[in-house]
Amino acid sequence: MAGTSGTIRGLDLRSTFATRPPEIDFVLPGLALGTVGMVVSPGGTGKSFLLLSAVLSVGLGEDLGLIWGVPPKQGPAVYIGLEDPEEILALRLHDLGKVMKFDADMVERAAANCHFLPAYGRGWTVAVKTPAGLVESERFGATVEALAKLRPRLIVIDTMNRALGGADENSNGDMGLVTSMIERMCRVTGAAGLIAHHANKASMREGDGDEQHAARGASSVTDNFRWQGNLKTMSQDDAARRGIEDDAERKKWVRLSVPKVNYGPPLASKWLKRQEGGVLAAGDPPKAKSGNGKGTKKAARPYTEVNDDDIKW
Repeated sequence: MAGTSGTIRGLDLRSTFATRPPEIDFVLPGLALGTVGMVVSPGGTGKSFLLLSAVLSVGLGEDLGLIWGVPPKQGPAVYIGLEDPEEILALRLHDLGKVMKFDADMVERAAANCHFLPAYGRGWTVAVKTPAGLVESERFGATVEALAKLRPRLIVIDTMNRALGGADENSNGDMGLVTSMIERMCRVTGAAGLIAHHANKASMREGDGDEQHAARGASSVTDNFRWQGNLKTMSQDDAARRGIEDDAERKKWVRLSVPKVNYGPPLASKWLKRQEGGVLAAGDPPKAKSGNGKGTKKAARPYTEVNDDDIKW
């Protein structure tokens, strides 16, 4: 059966039933090699720092900031930055290295394994609209070809809306095509893909920023991607229950939740705190006190640490 992605070969059922296939190779907890996930949050919540940390964590084989619960398996990792100028990307990486106390050995390992590609303002997109419909862009195709030689474990694209090339973010048809293009990238390169995406206004208004439906645009994005992590700033009600009165202090606390994991056990939410420059690291906010705060529409989820026993790599 031939198509644009080449010949599709059927499974050898005799071999499949006789020999157990290899266990799933997880790049990050619940994010399987060769699949696509996304990180969803409103702008300015810290998703770019989370993704930069993910790339460095994979490249170093260390759990920077204790965000993921266990050290990832080391390997090449790539960050394609579409949203911020090169100078901003360099400043963020400098701050990350400073806060995480990179020594000379860590710098050398990061330089060997981590590839940060500033594509802001350079016309790089995954797709492009043509009279014949939505197709992969030439730049994307060339990038996939180059990364296939590198064989990275992780490829980050920051952000989705800047990679669409005229595709309608609210069209299930368009977004289904874009996600299939990104899936092809993962199949050809062997990497897991992790895409930054913005939250919708309804989830921000209703306080549902940690749910699957928080992703902006067509539902096919959430349906098609196999892993979803959400970042949400601590709410005013939650801060009041914890005795945090200063609004600037409240905004330093963000919660990472993973509402969708297709290939692993459920993962517990985790509090992260903004450090110098906006760098994220795991932290423990003051415990909530019953009876504090004003009426809320929904009860706050309890904070629980990620249980290492629940994570299979």
